[in-house]
Amino acid sequence: MKIFVSGTSTNVGKTLISSWIITHTGFSYFKPIQTGKKENNDSQKVQCFCDVKIYPEIYSYSEPLSPHLAASIENDRIDKKNLFTPKK
Repeated sequence: MKIFVSGTSTNVGKTLISSWIITHTGFSYFKPIQTGKKENNDSQKVQCFCDVKIYPEIYSYSEPLSPHLAASIENDRIDKKNLFTPKK
C-alpha cells in the first residue's frame, strides 16, 4: 500500500502526519522533492521520530518555494516519472 500526504502550505502538518502514519504502520518514508532547508529537512525530522527506512529525495532545492519554481531558479526541471521510484 502507498499513501500520499499533501498540503498546500508550509507548516500545515505534512511531516507530523507522515511520521504518525509511519509510526503506526511501519511503512518507509519517501519525500521525492525537498525545497528549503538542506539541513534538518523533513526526511531528517521523520528519522528522528520514527525508526524506519528513509529513502533520499530525488530532487532537493535550496529555496523554500514550490518545487517547480525552486527547480527553475536552479536551472533544473523536475521529471514527473522520477517521482515514484525512490533511490535504494
